Amino acid sequence: MKRSVGRWCVVGVFATSGGCLPRAAAPDCYEGFEIGGRVEIELVAPYGPDGPYPWQDMGVRLPSCNGIDGLDVGVYTFRVHQRGGAGLECFSYSVVPDAPLGEVMFGPNVPPAPGPVVYSQTPHCGGWWRLQGLRHWSDQDHNPFDEVAQEGQVPPIRLQRFITGDCDCFDEWVAEIRHVPADADAGTRSDGGS
Repeated sequence: MKRSVGRWCVVGVFATSGGCLPRAAAPDCYEGFEIGGRVEIELVAPYGPDGPYPWQDMGVRLPSCNGIDGLDVGVYTFRVHQRGGAGLECFSYSVVPDAPLGEVMFGPNVPPAPGPVVYSQTPHCGGWWRLQGLRHWSDQDHNPFDEVAQEGQVPPIRLQRFITGDCDCFDEWVAEIRHVPADADAGTRSDGGS
């Protein structure tokens, strides 16, 4: 397990004098991430109270985003853009899709966010298009990579798509996540095909 020491700055008296203090080391829970490397996410099934997987209600009551970006059950590849903040005792990674997702346009600046295993965000619909892969609340210490989703068990990750602004919609899927080897075929599709 890799560890790194960052720095954080105190707002107030120290801020104007460069008063940055060392931040405690935080764990990098997921081995194999490299900036520019790729991860494959397979959306196995919709995730909800009527499905065969233990469900955690997030309290979001919005219509589905179906038809907006083409995202549905299937396999998608994402490129690792940058390392995000530490949250839930692990670092997050910002990712961008390897291929276009409908009319959602990804620029070079993908803001990182602490908490999710992987995270992606870009302006869309007068708000934000957000995608995040979360570990189940009961399974925070588990490394989800290369795990296979099995009915009746906690999913490796649950993938959320949330679009704010004019679209204002939300979806969740049971998902599997895998590293893509550097020597793998660069033609892996991100349009739901495999």
